[in-house]
Amino acid sequence: MRRGLVDEYRLVIHPVLLGAGTPFWPDLDAPLRLEFVERETFQSGVVAERYVPAWQGCPPGREPGPAASAIRASV
Repeated sequence: MRRGLVDEYRLVIHPVLLGAGTPFWPDLDAPLRLEFVERETFQSGVVAERYVPAWQGCPPGREPGPAASAIRASV
């Protein structure tokens, strides 16, 4: 995450609160800004969402990966 190696984040949100657990995301030095791509809601209440990093261009020294290019072309 810190090095800009992730092209896409897919979150699946279930309408249940557990109230405890291990944090899913690592500690970050700064907030990671994400750009919304797509949402799908299921009858069960589950919501699937896709996000891409909201870079201005690409992280220094990297070219966009095929997933990022395909997502941006489809939006």
